[in-house]
Amino acid sequence: QLHAVLEWFAKLNQPSNVEEAKATRRQLITAGYRSKKASVLFIGSKLLLAVIETTMIALVPVKYLGFPTFSNLVFYYVLAAGCGYYAPVIWLKMAIAKRKDALQRAIPDALDLMVVCVEAGLGLDQAIARVAEEVQRTHPALSDELNLLSMELRTGVSRQEALRNLAYRTDMEEVRNLVALLVQTDRFGTSIAQALRVHSDAMRSTRRL
Repeated sequence: QLHAVLEWFAKLNQPSNVEEAKATRRQLITAGYRSKKASVLFIGSKLLLAVIETTMIALVPVKYLGFPTFSNLVFYYVLAAGCGYYAPVIWLKMAIAKRKDALQRAIPDALDLMVVCVEAGLGLDQAIARVAEEVQRTHPALSDELNLLSMELRTGVSRQEALRNLAYRTDMEEVRNLVALLVQTDRFGTSIAQALRVHSDAMRSTRRL
């Protein structure tokens, strides 16, 4: 029922252009919400909350508002609608920041595990799958991203493209640097373990700072 209501409100609150819709979609992906309906539900929730907040102000007896003038009353309505409309935007920014922080804290440990796997004889693709399994409990956000990366590799997506998709989803400079490093290592045939170890040390220093 709630999904149906949000979808109805979303139809009334369509983005003004394609670029805005793409930006919203990417933000939701970065926050970890990849469902096709995530954008629709998010857009619908903005308008729904605006209506709810405005209705709540309208139900408050005017004596509790200090018997405001008409212009002040309109201001209260606009303020309530604005707070409701932008509340999901603030929530989304907080969700993105929280997920990025979790990933930044998890990546150095995951890279250490990946080094161990590679030095033990596993290929990079197998090492990614193994690390995703190992960090599932301690770092669920990173495990989720690595599982998706591993699934793309198994379904035939090229390693470079799958790694770039990872960088796109996370929208983190550290991950983009890691992807560039792995792509370069893969292209020139240099030691993956050594490259991962160096990058892990650099990220751990950043995390410590």
